Amino acid sequence: MKRYFIRATRYLLYVIVIFVVIFFLMNITGYSKITPDMLGVFFSSAQAMIMGAVVLALVVVHPFIAYIKRAFGVDMVANRKNVVALFDSYGYALESESQSEMIFRTKSKLRRFISPYEDAIIIDLTAFPTTIEGNRKTVVKVMYRLKP
Repeated sequence: MKRYFIRATRYLLYVIVIFVVIFFLMNITGYSKITPDMLGVFFSSAQAMIMGAVVLALVVVHPFIAYIKRAFGVDMVANRKNVVALFDSYGYALESESQSEMIFRTKSKLRRFISPYEDAIIIDLTAFPTTIEGNRKTVVKVMYRLKP
């Protein structure tokens, strides 16, 4: 929850950038009926307000859906080699390790860019059971593969 606002803000910026790129490409190719000097009229229309409300709702909900923190009853310290190999097979590398946590990040710069630089998987070794926090899809895959 402490990273909620950071994740929501990054996602909002990504949505805005995608909108600008799509609008720019449509304008260059001639598929847009809206010219740059008509943007004020476009954004004051009812359709633009509805689209903005939907995008804002998506931005608010996205961090709750895409990121999770789960408790897991496997001793990650004893299974360190298996854990590192498993993350390596999913395209993650061990970025840092301490007595209290292990942090994995994607190796691919493209995957890191696509997931608004929120690609870290954090394993908290101090809690019992061990907790895994990060992208929902990766956390679920890792938990399934490491099932005791």
